[in-house]
Parts: sequence; structure tokens; C-alpha cells
Amino acid sequence: MSQRDFDVTGNIRVIETLKNQLLRNISMLYDNMLKAPADDQGRAEMLADIILTVYLLSSRLGIDPKDMEERIMQRLRLGLLDDDSPLRNDQADLARHFSDRKLLAGGKRPASERRETK
Repeated sequence: MSQRDFDVTGNIRVIETLKNQLLRNISMLYDNMLKAPADDQGRAEMLADIILTVYLLSSRLGIDPKDMEERIMQRLRLGLLDDDSPLRNDQADLARHFSDRKLLAGGKRPASERRETK
């Protein structure tokens, strides 16, 4: 076990800080979305901060980033089964993004995602 595993109070403090940061980042995004004109650059930064904070929080909770990405892909695949979902095209694009990233990193696509060539 590492020193980090033994530092329970320190770990709790970091988790609480990350939870507060996540709420603060979401609040800032909401405030920004109410403003006109749209600030796409600022929103992209805020969304990146939210995603980063979620990954850091999940790590502190003992969840591996690769496991997080696998769970995200599972949820995307499930979402693609819902033909009536207004987010279906967005989910398909995001699933392709994750698959392409995995291929670039040297991973293999799951058999369910491979296209057969004739």
C-alpha cells in the first residue's frame, strides 16, 4: 500500500476539494450560458475543467481512467440502441471519437465496432 492509501484525512480533504471545484465549475458554466453573446472559447475551457475534475475525483475514489473511458463507451453504446433519442447522432459521433483515439493509441476496436470488409 502506498502512503496515499494511509493518508485517509488528506484523501478526504482532497475529495471534498474536488467536489467543491466540480460544483463551482458547473455553476460557472451555467452563469456563462446565461450570458450573451456566446463565449465558445470560455465554455470549452469550463467543460474541459469539469471533465478533468471528474477524472481526478474518480481517481481519488479508486477508479482507473481507462475504466472510466470503458464505462463511457458502454453508456454510449447503450444510448445508440435508443432510436428515438434526440442525442443519438451526438452519441454516435462521440463513440467514433473514442474509438478513433483508441486506434491511434494502438488499441484494437472491439469486435462489435469493427467493420467487415468484403
